[in-house]
Amino acid sequence: MNERPRPYVGISGVVNEKKVLPSGLVVTEPQQLWLEAYAQDVGMFDKTNRQLLLGVKGMHTNQFLDKTHTRDGEVQGPEWFPIGEESFADALGDSDKHPNTLGTAQVWLHPRHAGNAVYRDRFMNRIAWRGRKWLEAVQFDALDWHLDDNLLKYAQETRQQRGFKVILQCTGEQMYSLKPQGVVRKLGEFAASMDYVLFDASLGLGKDLEADRLSPFLEAAYESNELSHVNFAIAGGLSGENVNRQLSKLVQRFPEISWDAEGNLHRLNNAGKRPVQMDEAKDLIKNSTDLIIASSAK
Repeated sequence: MNERPRPYVGISGVVNEKKVLPSGLVVTEPQQLWLEAYAQDVGMFDKTNRQLLLGVKGMHTNQFLDKTHTRDGEVQGPEWFPIGEESFADALGDSDKHPNTLGTAQVWLHPRHAGNAVYRDRFMNRIAWRGRKWLEAVQFDALDWHLDDNLLKYAQETRQQRGFKVILQCTGEQMYSLKPQGVVRKLGEFAASMDYVLFDASLGLGKDLEADRLSPFLEAAYESNELSHVNFAIAGGLSGENVNRQLSKLVQRFPEISWDAEGNLHRLNNAGKRPVQMDEAKDLIKNSTDLIIASSAK
């Protein structure tokens, strides 16, 4: 039996945030350092064997076009989606200084261009160069791998040739169309393409996770011989407030699962921005740690 990758608790949309004080002074808040220190303080690294995944957004707009990202008509600025090379490169610190952190580029290819091999290579070259200081894993978000085998081959090349861990998102559409056995069968054909599969019907929008719907996918995935080297993660509307309620049953059944939160950690602040809300992120880390420890004791 192959050993599965170490599970994680993930926080998406991390940057090196710059703030302008009332005095006009610009200060930089390294979100990574705050989050790592808090995870250490509450015992997440020592008591749960979890990594802290910190996700940096690498969308077509903010990292291929180097423009401000817009979703559903709302402008989502650099406090969530770093724009251009410098902000992406500085989003996290050197990877070799943080052994319990998994620095991850969360990549979204434009679906109109994703079938173009030249575009894919140019995009990944850019992500790899810009994130070279901290990049250890690439998470492919909303990749239509169920429609085009070349996209799974692309993930495989990213993993094998570039040396990055690969997290492959399985969207609600893919789960609905393929069903549990279909998802596992398709991914099993390209098992060398991935280290983790993230079951996420929310797509970072904060929609609630459906534990009963996810259970059959996790069960089929963990039973697959082809995917015995892969670990699995879930996402969808998670927050510090609801992580125990949403995940307690799943963690009991699947103690090695990982999870990730995004939308509920980026609530609109008084300045009309959506950075990671540190209080929310700390609650997620603390309550996730408590949940894992309590589940392992039962």
